[in-house]
Amino acid sequence: MNVYLVELPDGEYTYGDDYAMVVVAEDELHAERRARWSSYNFKEAKKINISQVNLDEEAVILKANVGG
Repeated sequence: MNVYLVELPDGEYTYGDDYAMVVVAEDELHAERRARWSSYNFKEAKKINISQVNLDEEAVILKANVGG
């Protein structure tokens, strides 16, 4: 299994929408499928950015806040 950061492109979401998630999946296709199943915002998105996380180096994968 691999770890992926799945994100919507800037401008494709508004306040209160899901815009990013970390997904554990077999490959990019399965990561996209899981993201679309898990969130209405991703289900309706035309474009999704998917990047595999390198587990051999320390990194912050995702920082999120509710905004305001």
